[in-house]
Amino acid sequence: MSNMVVRTNVFALNAHRNMKNVGLEQRRSSNRLASGYRINSAADDAAGLAISETMRAQIRGLDQASRNAQDGQAMLLTTEGGLEEIGNMLQRVRELLVQASNDTNTQDQRSMIEQEVGQLGREILSMQNRVEFNSNRVLAMGPAAPGDITTTAAEMELSNINAATWGAELNGFLNDINRAIDLFNELPAGNTSWGGAHASALAAVTAGQTFSTSVGGLGGTAPTTIVGTLADTANVGEVVASLNALRSSVMSTQGAALRTYSTAIRTAFSSQYTAARSFATADSSGDNVAWFQVGANSSQGINFDFETVSRVTTAAGWIVRSAASAMAAPGSGSGIGYGIDVTTLINGINSSLQDVNRVRANLGSVQNRMDYTMRSLDISSENLSDSESRVRNADMAREMMRFTMANVLQQSSVSMLAQANQLPNNLLQLLR
Repeated sequence: MSNMVVRTNVFALNAHRNMKNVGLEQRRSSNRLASGYRINSAADDAAGLAISETMRAQIRGLDQASRNAQDGQAMLLTTEGGLEEIGNMLQRVRELLVQASNDTNTQDQRSMIEQEVGQLGREILSMQNRVEFNSNRVLAMGPAAPGDITTTAAEMELSNINAATWGAELNGFLNDINRAIDLFNELPAGNTSWGGAHASALAAVTAGQTFSTSVGGLGGTAPTTIVGTLADTANVGEVVASLNALRSSVMSTQGAALRTYSTAIRTAFSSQYTAARSFATADSSGDNVAWFQVGANSSQGINFDFETVSRVTTAAGWIVRSAASAMAAPGSGSGIGYGIDVTTLINGINSSLQDVNRVRANLGSVQNRMDYTMRSLDISSENLSDSESRVRNADMAREMMRFTMANVLQQSSVSMLAQANQLPNNLLQLLR
């Protein structure tokens, strides 16, 4: 076909088409260089875009799962911190019970020990309402204890019989007897003017009778033959012997009754230890099992049973408070012979310590597991990011090479179009 036509300049059309194609390639390369991405729209690489977006969703899930694991660790560390302090308090209670078990202590000293033990029991239960993580009470995420040690039948019975005064009345009676005996022994031989000794002896008898009335039903009544002895004889020896008999009678009868009853009270409180242990070791209902999402996909996580933590801490406070109540039982502070009763309370504290240590060990193992989980998540995210980069990101060196080539071709196309536009001018030579 001759090139001598005016209406259709094929050379110009060809140059224009190639210039347009080079412009598209130039624009595509420019876009990639500006954004850094090889795929800026689905048209760039439809399959690559779908693969890249799937990988991106996985990467973001892995990164969030790693942060979730860190938050979970913080929650578990808060829980362990509370359990650590409860363990410290249980250690202190155990130390106090070992001290109170020693019969070198007096009634008042054991009473002071009992007060500290009781306060520590209240503090353990109080911590359940104070230790929180993001408003979650991590030490109280379980069922409430079935009842309260302060409302047990045994403790109500103690309050009804005014148990707190028993030891004081017994000691007061013994002091009166000893003082009366000392006064009689200090009288000169043959002296029948008993004076203050006589009054002191009567006071001792009254104290014995009062004590017997207070503990009525726990033993016999105090003997009253000393009254007749004081009125009928001037023999100091007989009076002293009667006073000693009175002391021995009350000590052996009422003292033994007190000891028996205090032991019975401890037996009653042992049921509280059994109930607390049963509560602490009961199977979790699953209502308070926390789920830590530590994976990018569904059902990828770690369970932790906060109900067990709650049960153990509740039982610990329960046992400590019951130990304090048992220490306050009649006879527990009366001095020699009662330390053996107090020492039995140590076993309950030992069991609570074991429970707390067991839960702390579990907490530590889960925290270590989360350490490994976070490392695995970070490695997976890193490798997946590398793969996604190869699909999505632009090779800047290659794109610069393409861009340069497109620029050269663009300039060449413009030059060729200019040359093609000059072809129709040759027809003017034929028209001259």
